[in-house]
Amino acid sequence: MAKQIPWREEAVLVRTTGASVQDGGRVIVGEGPLFRLLDIADALPPAEIGRYFITLPDRRTPPFRFEGEAIVRLLGRMDRPGALALLNARARLAMRR
Repeated sequence: MAKQIPWREEAVLVRTTGASVQDGGRVIVGEGPLFRLLDIADALPPAEIGRYFITLPDRRTPPFRFEGEAIVRLLGRMDRPGALALLNARARLAMRR
């Protein structure tokens, strides 16, 4: 059985000050229901999405956190244009390699 996405649960959108989620400090960009934070994530430049993660601090069962491709998949589930732009940008980068 697929896990339900907690669209209305309180979440925190965080940007790392380093090159990736594992590097550097962290800055809170927004707080609120997950679906509202995805509005912010949808407006991010595709190259920047790897520096962000969304955490669900009050959640007692998985998922507790979304980052990178997991954010893109959530945007895709919401039929957001930002997700398509990000996937297209990644495909173009992969073709250059």
